[in-house]
Amino acid sequence: MSYNQNKQYLEDNPEIQEKIELYGLNLLNEVISDNEEEIRADYNEANFLHPFWMNYPPLDRGKMPKGDQIPWIEVGEKAVGSKLTRLVSQREDITVREIGLPTGPDERYLLTSPTIYSLTNGFTDSIMMFVDIKSVGPRDSDYDLVLSPNQVSGNGDWAQLEGGIQNNQQTIQGPRSSQIFLPTIPPLYILSDGTIAPVVHLFIKPIYAMRSLTKGDTGQSLYKIKLASVPNGLGLFCNPGYAFDSAYKFLFRPGKDDRTKSLLQKRVRVDLRVLDKIGPRVMTIDMDK
Repeated sequence: MSYNQNKQYLEDNPEIQEKIELYGLNLLNEVISDNEEEIRADYNEANFLHPFWMNYPPLDRGKMPKGDQIPWIEVGEKAVGSKLTRLVSQREDITVREIGLPTGPDERYLLTSPTIYSLTNGFTDSIMMFVDIKSVGPRDSDYDLVLSPNQVSGNGDWAQLEGGIQNNQQTIQGPRSSQIFLPTIPPLYILSDGTIAPVVHLFIKPIYAMRSLTKGDTGQSLYKIKLASVPNGLGLFCNPGYAFDSAYKFLFRPGKDDRTKSLLQKRVRVDLRVLDKIGPRVMTIDMDK
């Protein structure tokens, strides 16, 4: 009953969810801007440490890799993602709890702040902060997000106590094809102590430069960081329904998985250029200084 009442309140008042999503986005932007030097130094340290891992590099990813680009995914996850979780938790007005969840994004934690209480007019002082790191290089698209079902929330119906929360399947229509997509994250959580925690989905794209292409050197150094706030499932699929609004055509497009993948594994693409039309949902920070 508590879940359904609070979900309905959020659905009826979409401006509350939007405020806390922009709060999360601006928070990460501030923390990165305040700690640029540390983030850049620790990210680029992977190049100096090359002799320690050069004989056991990460496996190539993608189709037909050229062999001169090293998968830098875990560099971004640790030197940016895990670092930001620590730096966010050090803010004076913020409390972070690492809530145990068996599935979800790279970084997931309950964030509590009096600022959230003010933004939501007393509805809650907490959000479930879901942060994913999407590292890309110069040969990758920097305006696409490829999202798995565990990185998107849905409409979150809970009809029977024993049945748990279920999301509806969604039809994603692209320019040339369509795809059935099943988000697996609920739009909010109710904790054992009664805390109401709407889900806020944030994505960080560390963009690295290949020095061999730009400076005739070796290594891959941090070039830019893009931040994106993808609306909660209530905003995407219920009210106001961004995923179905013609003003944001192709916000979601079919992902890169073939038909043999199960529904619980099929990914979708989010176009950051369309996402930014919803509001100030995409930010870019220059890190090559």
